[in-house]
Amino acid sequence: MARKRILFLYSSLAVGGAERQLALLVPHLPDHGFEPLVATLRLRGRYFDELRGAGIATVHANMNGRADIGGALRAYRLWRERPAIVVTQSTNAQVIGHAIARRARAPHVTVEQGGPGIWRRRGRYRLAMTKLVAPHVDRVVAVTESQAPDLERLGYPRESIRVIPNAAPVGRASRAPAAVRSELELGDTDFVALLVAAARPEKRADRFLEAVVA
Repeated sequence: MARKRILFLYSSLAVGGAERQLALLVPHLPDHGFEPLVATLRLRGRYFDELRGAGIATVHANMNGRADIGGALRAYRLWRERPAIVVTQSTNAQVIGHAIARRARAPHVTVEQGGPGIWRRRGRYRLAMTKLVAPHVDRVVAVTESQAPDLERLGYPRESIRVIPNAAPVGRASRAPAAVRSELELGDTDFVALLVAAARPEKRADRFLEAVVA
């Protein structure tokens, strides 16, 4: 049986939660009968190189901004790969990916990982482009149900929203807990709370501290 090709189109694969999720999940797709093709528009990024090193097919369109028609056409020509599904993330990728999906007659699935207020943080161009494409995508993937109201504000139909929480590999401790506690000058019974997040306002480190102290 022929493998189904999935085209993943992202603006870049630099450091970020959505990008990390892609790098974690895509290498496992061939084991489930899929042939992934990962493409970036503006920047390759560390996860692009990581996926290429893992043997995943990768393409870079080398777009120099959203006004780069040549770069957009290079990306659009990916319809010739005849993807069975097109998955996009970020505004430019959504717009170009939607055109690819329609030309290839493939479903268009987009990923939105922005937190509360996502529609307020987008500039006029990004907001307009998202609202142009949103009503026509086949599915939009959120990471939490709390995103649904904002996704509807952006124009995604409620019936197209699917919630798939972020995955994380099962980790193994590289150091003994006692050694780490000793280094941090913590006792055996001291309570430890850890926040792992980028230092950005929307991560609400202040709320984390309030919850721990309460």
